[in-house]
Amino acid sequence: MELRIIFILFTLIFFNSAHAACVPRNNSTSAPNPHAPRNLKPLPPAAPTTLQSCPAPEAAGLVDAVLTALPQATGRYNGPSDIPSVLAIAIQAGLDFAKAAAANADRLSTQSGMPPNQVAALNDCKDSYDDVSYNFQNAYDALPAKDVGTMNTMLSAAITDVGDCMDGFEGMDSPMATFSDKLKMMASNTLAIIVQLK
Repeated sequence: MELRIIFILFTLIFFNSAHAACVPRNNSTSAPNPHAPRNLKPLPPAAPTTLQSCPAPEAAGLVDAVLTALPQATGRYNGPSDIPSVLAIAIQAGLDFAKAAAANADRLSTQSGMPPNQVAALNDCKDSYDDVSYNFQNAYDALPAKDVGTMNTMLSAAITDVGDCMDGFEGMDSPMATFSDKLKMMASNTLAIIVQLK
């Protein structure tokens, strides 16, 4: 039953997903590094990127869509619907999906007749998905303390690790594309929900 709820939750999130990856901004300036060589000049401010902070209403809309649809979709879910509970479900679902992706990459890499370059890429994906699992687990472990910094760091690293998997298939069709796309979406959506954590 719990897996069914998790599947329904992330199906809803996929269809109500944010349009941009959400990365919290840190507008504070840091002190110069005292160990940097003296002849280095500071870099100019970075140009805006496509990664933006999620405005609170957009993230709230994502959470509201999940909380509104989940009980109706399952017909039985009467659990807590506060932000930490939704985050716990979202992070656990990402962890479970990353483990399934790693198992699938491992299974595909051992199929007979698989070209060596694809076997190497699949082994890299398995390692990347293991890293994604580690990152989701650390985000989950940081949730009780509401350690937003750790959760943001771990989920952002998960997105990077998924990208590492896809890099191995450059110039080839990736049998892991669906897994990678969904894991990226799950991590991005979870980052959007973290914005609402107080």
